[in-house]
Amino acid sequence: MNKRKKQQLILLAGIVVALLLVSFYLSRSQPFQSGRVFSNFAVTDTANITKVFMSDREGREVTLDRISRSEWRLNRVHEANNAVVNSLLRTIYNIEVKGIVPRSKHNTVISDMAAKNTRVEIYQRVPRIRIGRLRLFPHVKMTKSYFVGGPTPDHHGTYMMMDGSERAFITFVPGQNAFLSLRYSTRESDWRDHTILALTIQQIQSVDVEIPGRPEESYRIEKTGERTFEMFQHYDQPVTIPLDTTRVLNFLASFRSVKYEGLINDMDPMRRDSIINQVPMQTLTITAIDGGVHTIKTFRRKAPHEYDELTQQRIKWDRDRLYALINDGKDLTLCQFYVFDDILKPFTYFREDYVPDHQHHFFEQ
Repeated sequence: MNKRKKQQLILLAGIVVALLLVSFYLSRSQPFQSGRVFSNFAVTDTANITKVFMSDREGREVTLDRISRSEWRLNRVHEANNAVVNSLLRTIYNIEVKGIVPRSKHNTVISDMAAKNTRVEIYQRVPRIRIGRLRLFPHVKMTKSYFVGGPTPDHHGTYMMMDGSERAFITFVPGQNAFLSLRYSTRESDWRDHTILALTIQQIQSVDVEIPGRPEESYRIEKTGERTFEMFQHYDQPVTIPLDTTRVLNFLASFRSVKYEGLINDMDPMRRDSIINQVPMQTLTITAIDGGVHTIKTFRRKAPHEYDELTQQRIKWDRDRLYALINDGKDLTLCQFYVFDDILKPFTYFREDYVPDHQHHFFEQ
């Protein structure tokens, strides 16, 4: 390397070091939020958001981590509901300030927010140095920190306050007359993806179905090829009678998208125990090709009304919804028969000579 090139490299290194020192000095000498941006709650580049953290006064916390362009992880464990996350991102992008809280109401609003609020922290990947269009040394840092309070009396605005600010503001999203507190929920169940199972036929190795009290209707399906299988009654007795192979394949295909309607882990513990201590309707054990085992234990749900609205007959069990215990018994969910009917099938259903009764669920038989 000649002397001139060496001098140029030294000069370039010196410039970079100088820029880093200036950037570091400015970041340390200026507060995280300067006074002129105390009302700037919006994030214009949500694509660079890597994490959103929310916590409330009751000790609940939600952390949303971006794991890809369109996928998010909830509390480092669960898949997040991307539709709900996208709704939050749109709120973060579109949020505007309607006005500052008047002095006459300021103390009351601050007092209410001190008692009940949601702290929001937004993290982005941003460059340490910006020179025109040039972006150097990207890193993740917290770019927004604010508190979300309750709605205004007319429910057309939401009280918010920047971390470090002395004044609260009234915020809104243009075109929407709803308050924003619900968008910043700290309930984990509000952010969970509702998928119980998403396995294709090619990903399933076997399905075991146990129907308590009716062992003749319990069975096992073992896949022997890409679209071939063997069925066992009572789990270990090979079936020799003719089967409707289309029904079997449709049954296996139904595990491609099994979702619950709602997560109900926060119900009263005694009521929860009374549900899961019932004799299950069915217990399904699905083993995947990769060795993963998924168990779904289903339970009847008491009918919300004593009489059927159409027939006026007395009914005991809900014909629209049921309970399902999933994730190794950790999560109790409310599900719809509209979704579960395709996987709640007795052995008889697969017989070639069976005529389905579309007027009743199997569980009523």
